[in-house]
Amino acid sequence: MAKRDAGRGSRPPYVTYATWARVLEDTSERKPTRMDSTYYRELGLSDSTGVTVKAALSFLGLVDGDTIPTERLVELAAAAGDDRRRLIRQVVEESYEPIVGGIDLEHATMGHLLAAFAEAGAKGNVGQKCVTFFLAMAKDAGMGLSP
Repeated sequence: MAKRDAGRGSRPPYVTYATWARVLEDTSERKPTRMDSTYYRELGLSDSTGVTVKAALSFLGLVDGDTIPTERLVELAAAAGDDRRRLIRQVVEESYEPIVGGIDLEHATMGHLLAAFAEAGAKGNVGQKCVTFFLAMAKDAGMGLSP
């Protein structure tokens, strides 16, 4: 498993999953060469939402230099079904390993996850949003999760 660069996208994503899905859909259709503020505005996203999407893509290792889509993002956006699940799982396992790598997700409590995310700098309301996004990604990846 590849380790995340130390300074890259340090806070876990807290964008809504609907916005994440919208960005993936658009990336699949348009295949943008840059994902900067003008791209997010073209999607109809506010500047603040664009910043959270940019941070999410950076944390997940899906952009180079904060704006250039990686091959993995292009492949993920184009994939469907089991291929998409497999790619999302790879992204989740690699990106979140420093936060949840030692946690048995099939038996973890919400409190355990919130504490792990708080240790990673995502506390309070933002921490809750980070965990919600993580859980949605993990579910899409077909990962076993505690009810």
